[in-house]
Amino acid sequence: MRSKNRISRKMMAVLAAVLIAAMLLTGCGGGGGGSAASSVAPAPTPGPTPNPDPVPEPTPTPTPEPGEMIAMPDEKTGWIWYIRVTGSNTATLVCTGYEGTGEPSGSLMLPEKLGKYTITEIGSNVFRLGAYNGSAVEEIIIPASVTKIADEAFCYIPELKKVTLKGPAKLGKKSFWYCYNLEEVNLNDNITEIPDEAFELCYALTKIHLPANLKTIGEAAFKNTGLQEVVFPESVRSIGKDAFRIVNNQFTFGLTYIKLNQGLEEVGDGAFSGVTANQIYLPHSVKHIGEKAFGNGDAYASRVVYYEGSASEWRKVSIGNGYDDWNNARIVYSATPERYDAVRNGTKDEVIWRFQPNGVGTMALAGFDWNSLVPSGSIVLPDAVETVSGRFPVTGIDGAVSYCTGVTSVKIPEGVQYATGFEKCTALSSISLPKSLKKLKSSAFSGCTSLTNISLPEGVTTIENGVFNGCTALSNVSLPSTLKTIGADAFSGCRALRTIRLPEGLQTIEDSAFSGNWFTTITIPSSVTEIGARAFYDSPYLETVILNGSCKFGTDNNIFPQGVFSNCSKLREVQMNGDIEEIPAHMFESCSTLNKLKLPPRLKTIRTDAFRNCGVEEIKLPDTVTTIEEKAFEFSYVKKIALSKGMKTIPHRAFYNSALRAVYIPASMQTVDVGAFENCFLTDIYYGGSETDWAAMRIEATGNDALTSARIHYNATVSDLGLTEEFNLLSMLGF
Repeated sequence: MRSKNRISRKMMAVLAAVLIAAMLLTGCGGGGGGSAASSVAPAPTPGPTPNPDPVPEPTPTPTPEPGEMIAMPDEKTGWIWYIRVTGSNTATLVCTGYEGTGEPSGSLMLPEKLGKYTITEIGSNVFRLGAYNGSAVEEIIIPASVTKIADEAFCYIPELKKVTLKGPAKLGKKSFWYCYNLEEVNLNDNITEIPDEAFELCYALTKIHLPANLKTIGEAAFKNTGLQEVVFPESVRSIGKDAFRIVNNQFTFGLTYIKLNQGLEEVGDGAFSGVTANQIYLPHSVKHIGEKAFGNGDAYASRVVYYEGSASEWRKVSIGNGYDDWNNARIVYSATPERYDAVRNGTKDEVIWRFQPNGVGTMALAGFDWNSLVPSGSIVLPDAVETVSGRFPVTGIDGAVSYCTGVTSVKIPEGVQYATGFEKCTALSSISLPKSLKKLKSSAFSGCTSLTNISLPEGVTTIENGVFNGCTALSNVSLPSTLKTIGADAFSGCRALRTIRLPEGLQTIEDSAFSGNWFTTITIPSSVTEIGARAFYDSPYLETVILNGSCKFGTDNNIFPQGVFSNCSKLREVQMNGDIEEIPAHMFESCSTLNKLKLPPRLKTIRTDAFRNCGVEEIKLPDTVTTIEEKAFEFSYVKKIALSKGMKTIPHRAFYNSALRAVYIPASMQTVDVGAFENCFLTDIYYGGSETDWAAMRIEATGNDALTSARIHYNATVSDLGLTEEFNLLSMLGF
C-alpha cells in the first residue's frame, strides 16, 4: 500500500510535465519550407493578439465515505496511519503504515487527530501490519479522544511494559491479552468495566489502580497475572468467573490478600481460585459466591474469612461448591475492615489457626499461620472452629505450635483423640492432656528440652515414633494401663529418665524406643510380645534387666548392627524369664560388666554376636538349646561354659579370641567348625562321652589348636566344670 502511494505521486508529476511540453511545442509551430537565402522576407502582416490558454480548474478531492479506509500522515512523527472513516470528522485508527524512518519503539503516543479527523476508536490488532506486531513498543499512551477500544486491539505486544488511558474509553475483550511483559497500567477513573480476558496472561503485571467508578470486572480479566495486591473501589458490584484465577503458578502466586469492597454483590465461579491469599475480607453486601471462588485445592491452607455481617446474614448468602480450603476456612463474624487490616499488618495480636478435615463433621488442628501472631506463653488450643460451612469440633491435633520457642504451657481440649505438633518447643514445661486422648503421633513432643513431667491419661493406646525423643529434662513419666505400643525412638535420649514402669498390657516396644536413656533398672512385663532392635541400646547407667513373657526380639540389619541391650556398659544382671526361645544377634554385645545372667528355660537358639565382647564369665546353657551361631561368644570374657546336651555343632569362630579356660562339651556333639576356639586360652575340656566317641567327632584342624592341645576329661558331667557356688545355685533355679 505504501509503495502504491509513492508510485502514483511520481506518475502524476511525470504526466504533468509531458502535458506542458506538448502544449509548448504546439504554441511554437514553424512556417513553410522556403530557404533563408532565397529572398528577403516581406514584412509580416500584424495578426491578432492571441488570448492566453485557459487555466484548468483543479479536480476536487473526493470526500471519503463512512467505512472507507484511507492513509493519513501524522505530522508529529511522519508516519502514515491507516484510518477508517466513521463520520464527517471522526475515524477509527486501524493500523500503521510507516512512511517515516522506522517502526515505533519506546514510548508511543497514539494520535488524537489526523487531518480533520478526530480519532475516537482503536481497531483490532492495531499494530498488526504484515509480520510486524509492535514488538519494539514499550509504552502506549491512548489519548482522551478515544472512546472505544476494539477486541484484541493491543494483544500480544511482547515488549509492552506500560499503558496509560487518558480517557474513559470502553475496553474490548482481550484488549491487552498476553502482553507478558506489561508491568504498569494507568486507567482513567471513569472507566466502568474491565471486560473478559482484558489482561489475561500479563504475567509481569503486579500492581494496578482500578478506576474509581469501576462496576464490573469480567471473566478472566486478570487471570494468570502477577497481581499481588488489588484495592477494589466501592463502585464494584460484580467480579466475573476466573477474574483473578491462577492456573499456572510458574510465574506468579497471585493475590496475597483479598479485601473486597462494600457494595459488592457477586463473586463468580473460580474468581480467586489458586491465589495464595489466606485472609479474606467479605462485606455483608455479598449475595452470591460462585463455585470454587476462593479455592486453591489445598485443604491445609490457613484460610480465615473476615465477614462483616452476622452468622444469620451469612446463612442467606448463596455459596457454590468449593475446594476444601474454602469450605473449611475459619470464619470470623461481625468483622470490620479495620480488624482485618490490623491482623494482616501484624498490629493485632491474633493467632490464625490452620484446620483440615478430620472425618465427617470434625476438624483437625493443622498448626498456625506464621504470618500471624506466633503463639507464646500459656496457650489453650481451640476445641472447635467456625467455618464457612458451619461449626465443627476439633478431634485431632495434626500440627500445633512446632518450633515456637516461646510457648511455656499447652492445654489440649477435651474431644481431641490424637495429637502431634509440639516438637522443638524448647520452653514448654507443662502439658495438659484430655481424657479423650488415644494416641500421641510421631514426634509430638520431640526436642522439648524443658519438659520434666508427663502423665498420659487412661485410654491412650499408642505412643508413636519419636514422641519424646531428645526430651533431655524429662525425669518423670506415667504410662497408662491401656498402653499397647511404644514406637521407635519414642523415649530415646531422655537422659534424665532414671526410672520408668512399663504397664502390664503393653505389647510392643519398637526399635530404639529407650536407647540412650539413663535409667538404672527396667522390667519388661509378660504381656510384651515384641522388642525391636536397639530398644535399650547405649543406656550407660542401666544395671538390671528383667524380661518376663515370651517376647521376640528385633534384629538390626544395618552395616554396623546393634542389639537390644548392646553397649550398655554398666549392665550387671539380666533375668530372662518366661518362654523366650531365641537370643537375637548382638543382643548383649559390648555389655562388658554383665556378670549375672539367667537364661530362659526354653531357649533354643543363640544368634551371631549375641554375647560378643560381653563380660559374663560363667554360663550354663539350658538343655533346650540346640544351636549357637558363629561368633556368638567372640571376644567375650567367658571363662567357663557348659554347652547343652542337645547341641551337635560348635560353629565357626564361636569362641574366637575369648577368655575361655574350660568348656563342657556333651556327647551329642558331632562337629567343631574352623576357628571355633581360635586364640582361646583353653586348658580343660569336660567331655560327656568316651574317648572313642571323642575320636569319632569331626574337628576341623584350622583355628582349633587350643582345643586339640587342652586336657580332655572323658565321661564328665556339668558339675565337673567347677562352676562357682553362686552360679551353681542360679543354675538350680533355672539360670
